Amino acid sequence: MQGTKVIHIFVPFKRKGTMKVDNVKSQMRKGMLEYCIMLLLHKEPAYASDIIQKLKEAQLIVVEGTLYPLLTRCLLYTSPSPR
Repeated sequence: MQGTKVIHIFVPFKRKGTMKVDNVKSQMRKGMLEYCIMLLLHKEPAYASDIIQKLKEAQLIVVEGTLYPLLTRCLLYTSPSPR
């Protein structure tokens, strides 16, 4: 993914709540990965292996076990609902 920029996001909050730092980081990573996948697929159709390769080139390490659930969610967002 040429021309991409690295974005560091810091989320300060107190530990009194039920949300934990690891959970926040995990959710933010999922959201960022969904965005990157949709961006790649918007440009051109691609197989899962191509998506993984392009994400690795951008230093976003993703395995198939992470990619397929994200692709399923993206498909659910974009598919017309059955009547």
